[in-house]
Amino acid sequence: MTSLPEVTLLALLVIAVKLYYPFDAIDRHPRSATDLGMMTVEWDRWCEAQREYNSRETANGHLERGNEIKVEEKDVFDLSGEQMDEYLDWFEKTWVDEERARNHPRGYPEQLLDMFPTGRQNPGPARPGTQEENQADDEALERKLRTMQEHLKVRKVISDRDAKKSRLPVNRIGSYYKRYRKVEDLSDTARHFHETAASLVAMKLTSLLVAVMQIEQKLLKLRKRDVEAQAAFEDTDESEKEDASDQTQDDSELSMDIDETSEDDTGMNKARGQNSPDIGNDSDSFYASEDSL
Repeated sequence: MTSLPEVTLLALLVIAVKLYYPFDAIDRHPRSATDLGMMTVEWDRWCEAQREYNSRETANGHLERGNEIKVEEKDVFDLSGEQMDEYLDWFEKTWVDEERARNHPRGYPEQLLDMFPTGRQNPGPARPGTQEENQADDEALERKLRTMQEHLKVRKVISDRDAKKSRLPVNRIGSYYKRYRKVEDLSDTARHFHETAASLVAMKLTSLLVAVMQIEQKLLKLRKRDVEAQAAFEDTDESEKEDASDQTQDDSELSMDIDETSEDDTGMNKARGQNSPDIGNDSDSFYASEDSL
């Protein structure tokens, strides 16, 4: 399991989305109108809105933000000069640590590093970051969110009582959870979502799938442990009830035995009273009878 907190957080976010807003067409119903899965996402429309949002920078001649990690060798021939500079700026900021190379005991000699300097020779605005562009980004993001909110759908609520009355199986939120082990298992919408999520932390799609699968396995083990603990608790509770029932039955049988014994003792005493002399219940009477002998 990864030790990077941002990767772990992103993997948990992906799992939450798969639980509440899966990419399949199976109908699922919440138990009440306050459930988190009350709304459902129209993923086809989300893909269109996301493509429109990402293409706003490409239309202006810039490299899409967050997609630098997906640039491959063949893509270099299609990049403009400005896009190439943006990619190298991102690579330098993300992967190159010149100070570490200089200060490392077994690092490269300083003379060799000076022969290949990093950064732009004629530094200028590597990428427009003016207030107007930031405002344009905010407006594009707002349009995307507004579009998605307009296409949200409400799921039909079926309470447990209604489901019991209908006697028909009801798919609840989180049922039929799909686990993706490799990229080929992803549908088009699922792949687009996972690629967009992976770009947020500059990681490959396969790495994200591995991180998600590792956390899913850990959650599955925790769930299995909870189920086993609950089953053991129920078995213990049932055993205690059986023991209490057996104890009550034993006490009842013992009470019946005592009653029968008392009745037998009473009958024997009556028989003794008819065939034996009355010697009394106190010691004086006993000794008096003995003296009389």
